[in-house]
Amino acid sequence: MWIFWVLVSFVVVGWGTAAWVQTLKTKFEHTSESRLLLLVVALIALALGWQTARMFGPGWSAKVQAVAAVGVGIVYFDILSVALVSIWKAILTLDIDETISGLEEEEERLRRKLDSLRYGRFLSELARGTAGPVYPVTRVEKAEEPDEEISRLRQVVNSWVESAGMTRVRALKLESWREQYARMSLEELLSEKKRLEDEHPTEQALREQTEVRIALIQMEILSRKAHRPDAEGARSSRQDRSSAWLSSPPEGSGEESEETLRRRLEEVSRQVARARAEREAFLRRKIRLSWRERG
Repeated sequence: MWIFWVLVSFVVVGWGTAAWVQTLKTKFEHTSESRLLLLVVALIALALGWQTARMFGPGWSAKVQAVAAVGVGIVYFDILSVALVSIWKAILTLDIDETISGLEEEEERLRRKLDSLRYGRFLSELARGTAGPVYPVTRVEKAEEPDEEISRLRQVVNSWVESAGMTRVRALKLESWREQYARMSLEELLSEKKRLEDEHPTEQALREQTEVRIALIQMEILSRKAHRPDAEGARSSRQDRSSAWLSSPPEGSGEESEETLRRRLEEVSRQVARARAEREAFLRRKIRLSWRERG
């Protein structure tokens, strides 16, 4: 029975080795450096195979030990050559990997700075008593019902933000939703509100989140009606508010504006995408195995 498994092992190893050698031929352009190193790897693998054969078969004949040494040596060669080529590829792409890493760090720094600006603006609005996450209310209409409704919704939103000890995280979520709804048309707001009302999440956290989003949408609708009843005026008001939120830095801050950070973040994200595409293109083409070759 053991002979069967030995034969199967030889077949598997032979097939894997043939596939790997074919990859070495077609995927890589070899130089005197790579040929020399692969030869050294082959000699090391053969020596390890011989030592392994003598260790496990001290009583075998020299011919049997030689055959076993070649078979085991092939396995060692596959492992060592794969490791060698992998390290070589990592060295060839080292420069571009460092570039990608630096850009990703810059991207993360800009994201944190942008989040910090948003959170700072939220705290400033909350301190001024302008309700932070809610929308300004102008008493154009005599009826007090819309104003009272906005006040009620404001309490729902602020209670959610300040609960569970997650004020910063929830404030950032709130800011993101507010900007999203500020860009929607009235019809889109109504459609989104109906979609959320039709949802019935089972988890308490998701139910509270859905209620807050519905409250934000309702405040946006009421705020537009209070400012400009006509559709064109409401659209213009929405664009003005969105533009002010995106471009105005927090009061008393000498740092970069939010719009500047957004543009810089977009540019860095594009650079990261280009660098990754360049790396992938380099790895897809036939790679020249030379220490003087870099990606």
